[in-house]
Formats: sequence, C-alpha cells, structure tokens
Amino acid sequence: MLHGFTGTPYELRHLGLCLNKAGYTVSAPVLPGHNSSPEALQTTNPDEWISAAARALDELRQGCDRVVVGGLSLGALLALQLAMDRPGLIHGLMLYGTPHRLGSRLGLLLLLYNYTPMLRFKPYFPKLGKIRDVCDPAIKGVNPGYDVLPMAAGRQLWGFIRRIRRRVGELRCSGHLVTLDWERNAVADFSLEFLAQVM
Repeated sequence: MLHGFTGTPYELRHLGLCLNKAGYTVSAPVLPGHNSSPEALQTTNPDEWISAAARALDELRQGCDRVVVGGLSLGALLALQLAMDRPGLIHGLMLYGTPHRLGSRLGLLLLLYNYTPMLRFKPYFPKLGKIRDVCDPAIKGVNPGYDVLPMAAGRQLWGFIRRIRRRVGELRCSGHLVTLDWERNAVADFSLEFLAQVM
C-alpha cells in the first residue's frame, strides 16, 4: 500500500491492520522525501517515488504468489503507474482518493508559483481550507503528515498527475484520505470484499 503526497504510511495504518487481521500480508513503504521534512520532499521527483514503489512490490512478490497494490492519493497514481509498467505482476488495484486533477485552489497556487517570480521566495505554503488532509479531529492530531505544501514537489506531483491522465484517461475520486477519515471502516470492508474476489 502506497501513501499520499506529504503523507506517511500512517495514513494507511487502519486499513492495513484490517487487511492483515483478515490474513493478508501488507507492506507500506515510506516514499522518498516523506516522513522526514518538507525540505527533503522538495528534492524528490515521481521517478524516485515509482522506483521505491517498484522495490516494495519486488520485495512483496518474493513471499506472495498474488499481489494487489493499493494506494492513497499520490500512492494511487503510483499504483496505476506500476500496473501499467509491469503488466501481469499485479493482480488488482485498490485506489483511494485518486487525484485526476488538482483542486482549483491548489492548481491556482501552483500556476502562480510557476509564473510569478516573487512566489519563488516562499517555497512552502500552509495547507488551508479544502487542501486539508483529514476532517476527523481525533485523527488530525496524530497524523504525522506535513502541514505545508512544498511547492517544488507540488509541481512534480502536478506533472505526474498529467502524465498518468494521458495514459489512463479520466479518473473519478470521492473524498481524499478515505483510508484514515470517518469512512475508514467502510473502506476496509469494501477492500476486504474486493480481495476475497481477486485472491
């Protein structure tokens, strides 16, 4: 399972525990630039994230005959990329909060960042309004994801979304950190039903 942009494997903990309790082997690697500092994320790119995801897939395949890759947000895009790059090695995908375009506020912010030299002096912007990750206050306080958007890394994410959209077309998503938020139990139940069908 692959976590989201500015996030950590913690976003997938509840779902991973539910899947593991049902007997499935679960792996959730930390993607490069994550779980350390926003500065570290600024220097990474999608190819590094894909390589880390591919290494985790290879490790998991050593002990498992069938592998289903799940991903949240950026992780869902990485799962799609892995499935396209390595056909036949992945038996299914579980995609949560898959971004198929950036929200209007974030998209505008990145456009301004790209074309307004003054904004380059501000490499991080706080997550505000609809850019927040979790609504459930009990979870919000313990989620170790970054509370800022590293703009250079955001530009990399924007390019990666466009790259995936060109390969798979329009994607639909509902909510965002669905694996961690109020509907996390429903997500786990649906995931278990799906795994029972494909495994």
